[in-house]
Amino acid sequence: MAARTVSRVGGLQVVEWTGTGWRRVQAQVTANEDGGFTLTAESSNLTIFGVLYAPGASKITGFAGFGNGDTGLGLFTGGTTDTLALAAERHGAHGVWVQRNDGAFRLLSLTGPVFLRALFDDEFGGELPAGKGLVLKRWLTE
Repeated sequence: MAARTVSRVGGLQVVEWTGTGWRRVQAQVTANEDGGFTLTAESSNLTIFGVLYAPGASKITGFAGFGNGDTGLGLFTGGTTDTLALAAERHGAHGVWVQRNDGAFRLLSLTGPVFLRALFDDEFGGELPAGKGLVLKRWLTE
């Protein structure tokens, strides 16, 4: 098998510690002659890496996909900000708008600086109840 760049292989996710939570990172996956795999990941930060097993971890239901656009819709079944971030990444999102109780929306940026994540965690306390409607966004490059 040739090397390929992935963020998830069969439920395994390569993650790095950001100082406030885990963020999935891209890794080179190479098949070894003995049948095993070698994962190689890089970061511009001095950080801790881990490989997590998270089968079926998606907590977004009723996902209406991106198609050719940059917006998708879904419903969060509840959990931590980290769970939401991983679930959104699995659907290809770069950011998630979550509606507050007063009707306003707050952005969870999956690719932005750490302080944006801290603002989101302050807003929701790091835990979101079931039934939160989501607007998933991906940044188009073309």
